[in-house]
Amino acid sequence: MMPEVSAGWRGNLGAPIRHHRAHAADHYADAAEIGEASQRVCHYEPRARAQRIRRQMSEIDIGNKFVEHGFGPHQCRGCGSLCTRNPNQPHDRLEGVGEQGDRMHCPGLTQAATPYLTAKGWPGDPNSFVTWWRRTHFENSMIDALLLREHTSYREIGHRSVAFVLERAGIPYTLDEVHDLVAHIERLRPFPEVPEALARLQTRYPLVVLSNGDPDMLETAKRYHGIPFDRVISVAVANAFKPHIATYTKAAEIVGVRMDEVLFIANHAFDCIGAKSAGMRTAFVDRRRRPFGMTPRQPDLIVPTMQVLADALARRFG
Repeated sequence: MMPEVSAGWRGNLGAPIRHHRAHAADHYADAAEIGEASQRVCHYEPRARAQRIRRQMSEIDIGNKFVEHGFGPHQCRGCGSLCTRNPNQPHDRLEGVGEQGDRMHCPGLTQAATPYLTAKGWPGDPNSFVTWWRRTHFENSMIDALLLREHTSYREIGHRSVAFVLERAGIPYTLDEVHDLVAHIERLRPFPEVPEALARLQTRYPLVVLSNGDPDMLETAKRYHGIPFDRVISVAVANAFKPHIATYTKAAEIVGVRMDEVLFIANHAFDCIGAKSAGMRTAFVDRRRRPFGMTPRQPDLIVPTMQVLADALARRFG
C-alpha cells in the first residue's frame, strides 16, 4: 500500500486489476499529449511555438496509429510559465485515449502533515516532507521484500519510515504522533473522477484491488473511498510487497483468472513494471505526466485519468 495512488487513488489503496477478455489484448492505447511538467522542473517553450503545437496536436499520427488528445500548453502551477511536453513520444495504444495529470504526492497526506509540521515549528516544505516519507517507505518495503523473510506489515514499515524522516529533519516526535500520521493513509479519498469511472467499468468488468496495505487498513479504507470493489486483496497473502512477482501471481490465483486476462491499472511505474513482468496487461495512469522510463516492460496503455480510460474502453468495446 504505497501512500501514492494506484490507478487514480489519492493514497495507496492499491491498484485495481481488471479482468478482460482475450480479444481485447491486441488493442492498445496512447495518450499523446502536451502535458504539464513537474511542478519543480518545467520545460519552457516560446508562446508562439506552444500555440502552434496546440493547433498541430488536435490530431497526431504516430506511426500508423491515430491518436486523439485533450491537452494543450498551460500555465505551470509551480513556476507560472507556459509548459509543454514532447508530443511525439510514442506509446502503443487503443484508439483515442487522453487524460489529466496531478501532483506526485497525494494532497491528503500533505494536508495531514502540514498542521503537524507547523505546530512543530519546522520551516520546510510539507510536500518535500511527504516526498521524503514516501520514498523512505518505498525503499524500506523493497528491502523487506528482497530479504525473503517474514513479511513486515505496511503499517510497521510506515512507522519506521516516518520516524526516520522526522529524525533526519530534526523534528522531535512521539510514537503516538508517528502512528497518527501513518493512520491518515487509511482515510485518503479517491480523485474526484474515479468513483464514476470505476462504476462504468464495473458494469462490464470485475474490479479487484491488489494493495501493499495491510488487510485491516484496507478494510478501514472502504469507509472513506466508498467504492464497492468486487474484491480487495492485500499482498500479505503473498508474503511480499509489490512489485514482487509473487504478489501479482497470487492475486490472479485468488481471483481465478489467467495472467493475460488481467489489465492491471496503476499510477506507479514500478507497479506496472511488476505486473507486466508477471504476465499481466498494464495501464499506466499518468497523472503526473512524466516519462515512464526506458524499461522494456512498457505499459500497454497510457492515460492521464480513470475517466479517459473508461471512455476509451467504452468507445472501443461498447
